[in-house]
Amino acid sequence: MIAHRLSVIMIFCFSFFYILLIDGGMCLHAKEFWKAPNFKKYNTPDEVIKKYKDNYNETNMINPWIVFADRDSVNIYKTKSLTKKIAQANFLDRFMVKNWVNDSINIEQQGNTGKKIEGWANIKQFMLLSQACK
Repeated sequence: MIAHRLSVIMIFCFSFFYILLIDGGMCLHAKEFWKAPNFKKYNTPDEVIKKYKDNYNETNMINPWIVFADRDSVNIYKTKSLTKKIAQANFLDRFMVKNWVNDSINIEQQGNTGKKIEGWANIKQFMLLSQACK
């Protein structure tokens, strides 16, 4: 009886430590947990964004965002340096984001008349759908 209990305990301990030692000394879920930022130690979201922003300065959009102009007379420019104005957007005009570089977004709008507007704008002058519905 005692030998049986000891063997069960040994099997349990062996399997427990085997799980801990998988994947180079630590379970895969534990590795993912330790890589994630701990949001409890940050006072504001900006601290997390500043810490990881260098990795995301320039990106091509795999799945384009849909954004809406958050005010009237939002200028759309030809270059990402926001020079040479080509068009203006009105409040809640819908655009698809094709690219994002620092504070500039490459946007595209297919109008009802078939006229296509494509250019660059300041990201701070647009909002996402979740913000537009509030």
